[in-house]
Amino acid sequence: MINPIITIGDATLSDGGRRVESTLKVDPKLKGYFVDTNFYAEYPINVSEAPPGILNIPALSTVLHFAVAYGADIEAGEVDSEYLKAAEEAQAYLKTCPGFESLKCATQIRAKATKAPSRASPRQGLLFSGGSDSTCSWIKRMREDPLLYMVWGLDIPTWWPEFWEKIRAKYVDELRIPNLRLVKSNLEDLYATNQLYTLGAKLTEGYRPTYSFSVNALGVLAPLAYLDGVGLLQLSSTYPSRHYLNPRYPWARYRPSFLINQFWRWGQTRCAEVDHEYSTTEKIRYFLKPYLDAGHRHFLRSCGNRAGLQERKLKWLNCCSCDKCQRTTSMLAINGIDPREVGFPVDGMHWARMRSDIEGKKWNPVYLKYHFEEIQSLITKNTEDYSGSRGLFNWLRGYRFA
Repeated sequence: MINPIITIGDATLSDGGRRVESTLKVDPKLKGYFVDTNFYAEYPINVSEAPPGILNIPALSTVLHFAVAYGADIEAGEVDSEYLKAAEEAQAYLKTCPGFESLKCATQIRAKATKAPSRASPRQGLLFSGGSDSTCSWIKRMREDPLLYMVWGLDIPTWWPEFWEKIRAKYVDELRIPNLRLVKSNLEDLYATNQLYTLGAKLTEGYRPTYSFSVNALGVLAPLAYLDGVGLLQLSSTYPSRHYLNPRYPWARYRPSFLINQFWRWGQTRCAEVDHEYSTTEKIRYFLKPYLDAGHRHFLRSCGNRAGLQERKLKWLNCCSCDKCQRTTSMLAINGIDPREVGFPVDGMHWARMRSDIEGKKWNPVYLKYHFEEIQSLITKNTEDYSGSRGLFNWLRGYRFA
């Protein structure tokens, strides 16, 4: 059986070398999955000094995760030889992973392998979203002074400039986060979202967090990280590695994502998923809490509830009602951090609503159980109270998840 083909046109530059564009030619069998075939990425600097093999990586990484899932081949021009090896190794590894048996993993990339001139240095880079995990990884590495990369188009859609501008103003103008590099790309906008998620759900629920997100997030940074001389580009873990060794955790059925992400590389830049020895609650306790206690201010952007944020007309940048906000506010409060100090305007109704949502099993009860069990283990009679959080914790302490 012949695989359908996605052809990636060579990257072109515009806007003074700050914008990279590539045109995709999609096999008719695949057109239902795409709403746009013109890829772009915009960088804060002129990237024209990056060789073609590096400039072609962002578009390639954007279609690679789909091609591997569906079983499509990719044709491209010049591509960095290290990235081509990484794509092949990651796909081969996925074939061996429990939980991913339904993935096609038969993608061939037909491209001219090239070697990029060395520019790497000991400089570190870190994918930064503003969430708990990436924030704590940044705080942990502050002495190394890493470059931070935030991508508009990953979890903040490009069609929502009002939200992006508020986030940009918060981190750049107000908090003055050092070395923050802002990138914009339509890497998620190319796809028919419902079709793509239907495909992903049919194949495996762990595919996006384990493989496809990091392929996108890291690959789009290739030209910038290359020119920045970044030797190690990092992204923060979501789950601690010890959970993958314990079958009682739902995500233990998949191989740890940090084992897959270690394959990604281009030129002399290597990628790694870091801090997987900690849970998010532990990261907050060991890194964010001391940082705030030392007098620093910070803002956490954890919310992914677009509807809730739009309903509040962006008065808040965290909705405080979705499952992610509820988990984050609980982790903050149990570690002695007032959620209101870091961007969550909670009140007594917030904690009452959380109890109601847990009892009513509003969120996935299987995953909820394991997120809250750690919090339950930390509750004491002297737990601090933040606008009624102690009432929730006193109840939660005796609650038994199914």
